[in-house]
Amino acid sequence: RRVLFRSQTHLPKEKITILRPTGVYGKGDTHSSYGPNRFIKTAFKDNEILLFGSGKDIRNHLFVDDLMAMIFFFLKKRISGIFCLASDKSCSFIYIARKIKDFLPKVIIKFQKNNSKVTKRYFKDLFFFNSNKTYKCFSIENGLKKYF
Repeated sequence: RRVLFRSQTHLPKEKITILRPTGVYGKGDTHSSYGPNRFIKTAFKDNEILLFGSGKDIRNHLFVDDLMAMIFFFLKKRISGIFCLASDKSCSFIYIARKIKDFLPKVIIKFQKNNSKVTKRYFKDLFFFNSNKTYKCFSIENGLKKYF
């Protein structure tokens, strides 16, 4: 893992903005990392979704339209600094798999044994939402609906 700037003191003197998004999902994804994008691709290709463990790990997933809105916000306001970008809600992988199954009922959800403990990652007190209180991210349901 490369570190560009260890802290604010390592930043160049010019004002710059670094936006660090959580996992992004949406049509046209080429990365296919574990989460909504991979689940949808394998659902179409193999008619199944493979989850690690029980699928109860919780992560944040940012719909690509929300990411674009956030980037536009920072550009328009000319805000500089380092910021995490995430949706306002985190959810489990099993929840996402079940929501995809709502669109593709023939899909089978399978589980791969995993000895790791369930982990949960939430994002709170994000600058974007503190500065833009009226913005509401796509829910997983609505993001998937737009995807499909």
